[in-house]
Amino acid sequence: MKNIPHSLWIALTLSLTTLVASATPPNTGIEGRTFVYFGPIGPPIGPVVPAVVWALPVATTFTVLSYHSGKVVARGSTDSNGDFALPLNPGRYIIVPAPLVTTQFCFYQTPHPFEVTVRPHVISYAGFTYVGNCHGIITPHDQSVEASR
Repeated sequence: MKNIPHSLWIALTLSLTTLVASATPPNTGIEGRTFVYFGPIGPPIGPVVPAVVWALPVATTFTVLSYHSGKVVARGSTDSNGDFALPLNPGRYIIVPAPLVTTQFCFYQTPHPFEVTVRPHVISYAGFTYVGNCHGIITPHDQSVEASR
């Protein structure tokens, strides 16, 4: 240690301290599953018919913002089943789902950004759901409108 200059020793110590302080504690972060919901989104018009509802997993991406500063902390993506896990330090975050690609036949409502709190050594659930509307999918609402014509 006598051969290491004092300023280099301080720089190494500060670097290691910063590295350890920024490391995410084990089993700390968020996980979840993303879905697209297809089905009635309002009260039925006409006779009440049992609802036909689909909730299908969807691959997508999202951004994680610091609750306090609004700065990007991380970007995440799901697998093809909509599952994701992302290590994060304890704190408050805003999850911002990315829009899904709208096609000629379907469009999707993007979920609103939402807050999640991550506690030390805890995996917090942060799944979210899109609402899909595709032409050609007949819902009970559509059937009751057609029957009344």
